[in-house]
Amino acid sequence: MKLLNGSELISCSNAQIISMKKSIWVACAAVATAGGLAFAVPSVRNWIDQTVPSLGINGYRSDSASSTERGSGNVAAETSPATESAALRDDRDLPQLVNIDSTDSLPTGTSPSADGLSLPVPAELPATNEAPIVLAQALQSGETPLPGAVDLGSLPAAPSGLPQAATPPAAGGSYPISSVPSSGIGVPPAAPSGILLVPIASLTFVRDIDVAAQADGIITQLHVDEGKTVRQGDPMIELDARIALAEITVQTKELEQARLKAGDQSQILYSEAAYEVAKNEVDISDKLYKDRAEDLSTNQKKKLELKKAELQIKVSNIEHAKDKAAVGVSEAKLEAASVQTALRKINAHWDGFVSDVKKEQFDYVRAGEVILRLTDMSKIRVNGQVRVNIPPHLLLNTKARVAVQIAPGVKHEVDGIVGFVAPRASEPDTYRMWVEIDNVRLPDGQFLMREGMKATIEIVSPTR
Repeated sequence: MKLLNGSELISCSNAQIISMKKSIWVACAAVATAGGLAFAVPSVRNWIDQTVPSLGINGYRSDSASSTERGSGNVAAETSPATESAALRDDRDLPQLVNIDSTDSLPTGTSPSADGLSLPVPAELPATNEAPIVLAQALQSGETPLPGAVDLGSLPAAPSGLPQAATPPAAGGSYPISSVPSSGIGVPPAAPSGILLVPIASLTFVRDIDVAAQADGIITQLHVDEGKTVRQGDPMIELDARIALAEITVQTKELEQARLKAGDQSQILYSEAAYEVAKNEVDISDKLYKDRAEDLSTNQKKKLELKKAELQIKVSNIEHAKDKAAVGVSEAKLEAASVQTALRKINAHWDGFVSDVKKEQFDYVRAGEVILRLTDMSKIRVNGQVRVNIPPHLLLNTKARVAVQIAPGVKHEVDGIVGFVAPRASEPDTYRMWVEIDNVRLPDGQFLMREGMKATIEIVSPTR
């Protein structure tokens, strides 16, 4: 590099400053024009984002190079203080552009670029096209931007996924923002090995029925209301049973009459006596006929009377059997009338909770109309869909851990047994199943878990 004397250096510096100002104005105009096109044409903007850094815009001269030039003995001796301060002031206000002779060696930390400009290259940053990506990662992680780095406005997105050299953080730590895979955000962690996970399950009661009217009639008594707890056998509903009670009275009388008639055997006794009389007459007639004291016609008539008396005994026995059967019919009719009366009085089928009442007292209902709902809250069924990689029949009767979402932030865990696996798959390798668990009764008599709550199930995968 050629060394200049004082007057030549001043002239050259002034000319260089003027030349730099012109270059800057031209560069700014070019950048402004290109910037306007960049907003209209994304492809142009992308090209500018890649090209501007190589032009040295907003570049600077390294401190080592500046201090080397300012420290030259000839320059320091021949430059006046006023000129030097003005030059330094202008030098601070303007971008520091350094002309580099291609024959000289490059200062440490710089690299050649277009138009003889110099760009600083950090030692730890490789000179590749991945500089914008590194800058994006630095901005996301909150680190200080690299010296001389250019903010291009829109930078390429950081690559997703963990770096190949990344290692899991220590316990309680976290990965940096730029290292977290975008596809993993919001995805629940995988279940431990040997555990089949049912992420979404719902609760239903094992015994929960609509109590309907079993006969037509008017509701005369409604012994329960919503929220009442009942014991098995407690009366809940009564319908108008006056007609059924009257029918019971009628059938009771008919039964008494049938029993009296069935107990009367006089007809049978009479038939048997008539048979004996007819038989004696036949014997006498036979003797008279042998002695020729009676003709054959009279003898035949007496034998016919004997036959008639014999058949009458059979008829009497049949009639008596009918009377006995009538007793059974009357008893059945009385039982039917009693059932009709019982249908108009509905008691609790089991210990439960009246969860809904749809009718009021004195409402007329028909058979099959729902009057109220009775729920047994002591038993819960947790229903879900499980995806298996083993034969489904192995899941039956296996242990399961149920976590019930009682309220936001409140969970209750309980152990249970898989009680059912559907015989057919709802999706490939996915089967409907449920786990039956006991509800938790609180000190005030209420139950902790309710139908419709969400839960998760962890099933211990059985060995093959």
